[in-house]
Amino acid sequence: MSFFPTPKKVPLLYLLIALIAGILIEDNLLQVYSRAFWYLLLSSCLLLLLLLLVLEKYKQRSFQLTKIMAFVSIIFLGMGLTAFQDVRSAPDWLGHQPEKYSAFHVKIIEEPAIKAKTVLLKVQVLSGLRDSMWQPLSGKSLVYVYRNSTAIPYTVGQEYIIPNELKDMQHNQNPFAFNFVQKQQREGFYHHTFLTPDALCPAGGMTEKGYLSVLRQSCLRYMDRYIPEQTTQALCKATLFNEKADMDAFMKNAYAATGITHIIAISGMHVQMLFALCLLPFFWIRDKRKLWIKYLMVVPFVWIYVALCDFPPSAIRAGVSFSLIALALLLKRPVKPIQLWALTAFVMLCSNTMWLFHVGVQLSFLAVLSILIFYRPIRRLVFINTKIGRLAWDTVAISLSVQVLVFPLVIYYFHQFPIWFLPANFVAAIFSFLLMILALLLLFFGALQLGMLAGFMGKMLVWVTTAFHQLIVALNKYTPDMARWLAMDGLDYLLLMGAIIALAVYGLQRHKWSLFAGLSVLLLYFINLAIQDGLAAQQEKVIVYAANNRSVIDLIKGHTACTYSDSTLSTTQAKFVLQPAHIGYRIRRMEKVPLQNTELSIQGKRIVLWTQVNVLPKPGMDYLILSGKDFVDPEWIHRLEPRQVVIGSGIPRKPALRLSRSLEDLGIPVHNVSEEGAWIFQK
Repeated sequence: MSFFPTPKKVPLLYLLIALIAGILIEDNLLQVYSRAFWYLLLSSCLLLLLLLLVLEKYKQRSFQLTKIMAFVSIIFLGMGLTAFQDVRSAPDWLGHQPEKYSAFHVKIIEEPAIKAKTVLLKVQVLSGLRDSMWQPLSGKSLVYVYRNSTAIPYTVGQEYIIPNELKDMQHNQNPFAFNFVQKQQREGFYHHTFLTPDALCPAGGMTEKGYLSVLRQSCLRYMDRYIPEQTTQALCKATLFNEKADMDAFMKNAYAATGITHIIAISGMHVQMLFALCLLPFFWIRDKRKLWIKYLMVVPFVWIYVALCDFPPSAIRAGVSFSLIALALLLKRPVKPIQLWALTAFVMLCSNTMWLFHVGVQLSFLAVLSILIFYRPIRRLVFINTKIGRLAWDTVAISLSVQVLVFPLVIYYFHQFPIWFLPANFVAAIFSFLLMILALLLLFFGALQLGMLAGFMGKMLVWVTTAFHQLIVALNKYTPDMARWLAMDGLDYLLLMGAIIALAVYGLQRHKWSLFAGLSVLLLYFINLAIQDGLAAQQEKVIVYAANNRSVIDLIKGHTACTYSDSTLSTTQAKFVLQPAHIGYRIRRMEKVPLQNTELSIQGKRIVLWTQVNVLPKPGMDYLILSGKDFVDPEWIHRLEPRQVVIGSGIPRKPALRLSRSLEDLGIPVHNVSEEGAWIFQK
């Protein structure tokens, strides 16, 4: 297909661009969360459409005017849908006046997530207690319940009364860290609270589980019963039912490093395999004119599977695509693949505008687009006579075509490039097919109470999975560290994607201007990298991280980071606290130092790390960083005459709040990392 098709050829593509523009305008610029605003924009859309009809009646419509008015009306539609779907636009949203309520009636809406010290409950707020009366409310919240036993008594559908201790969620401000708070807010969660189990009072209500939920749980139990190895159990649950809670962290990292994470994310590949299996009973229908019958018979099973997987966005994309194909066949209206791609995206974004910012959705749609554009040109590069050879080359061509547009986004989000993606994806495609066949047979035999056959399928799954994991671990072992430590910001991504698109236009259409443009943008990309690396060589800064009850402080000079910590960080803590900053600041050498009283000097400023309270530092510092867990008398700090006090996250939250208030009463400026996020002093 050609690049930059005209609106006459692919009008849905331009309508999709307009919808995305409207969503971005509302989410980043206007941010007006009002139903009245939605009604105003909807009225504007209708007015533009009526004007188009009037111009059509009087034969005064031009194609250019039609394009402009349609484009503007869809922009308004995107803005209106974004405002309307935002939970803050509801008049009864709990966040409008949360302080007026003493308690909330909530219902658990997702399976509890087990954390190190808490259980995370995602709840829907049903009503609030105000002046001894329950008032209906809307909105969602995150409830962290401290664990006091290994048993988890919470299930989806349970209802509780909880005290009003909700707080607005705040980003930890750790440099270059992924903004999990923004992710939760785009899913409708703006508040969270930490409670003891005794604070949750059962409300008596319990939503009955639906048939699909019962079926899902039965399938998961069959896997637990007949698969004798835990790693294989977890992989089958993740691959078939999007149940990732028990996935092994090491193997997840190995999947990411080798570029096969998509096998544990329910996506078009899984839905397409199921679709092909469901088509087998209809093999006798060979008349192409009756192809729509096969699709209409299978599409309901596709949506049942998507529901069993709890509607992950990437699976919804595949379900919508198959449904639209079935509709086109029924209406006998052939649809271009790029039109189908754009229509699927348009439908999904209209149903949930925030899916535009979902990483999985972005990767899924970009991968399909990349296949549509590059698969055939790459496939034509090599001609193979044998059927097996052609099948193998087709698999390689698909893997190569996907990476053209996807790899910059992978580097941008995950800061690594899977150098072994070709062999890993080739083997993963075969493994995924075998795993789905064996797992479906296991479920079938398990449902028929044929335990011996189901157990045999379970053993086969363990054997196949073990062999596959041995290969992936070997590939991961030989992945160089450089490929796991790639820095890329927004400007880098735009420049690299611009260069790829321009060079792709030259490769497909031989336009000389695109070759010049692509090489020029690529040159700018490398110049930008050189400038950033030069600036990083001159940097000097101190960072006090928000690290969840841990004291973690970095002294960065050039490309070297000296990390002070009160204890050894776990792999997860290092990944989410230190690694993003070290990648973003282009750190090449790291040193670990035990946390102790230390005096630093940057740009003439005296910065003191005070950990051992029995050893008083010399008074008169510019910044005093408190990082120990021992009690510190505010009067002692006052005598040290600091210009500002930084309370590290190693001090528990409540003592840190009390100390912060006491120091502010003494007239000392305070930065409480637990409440305000990371503190950074830089040259």
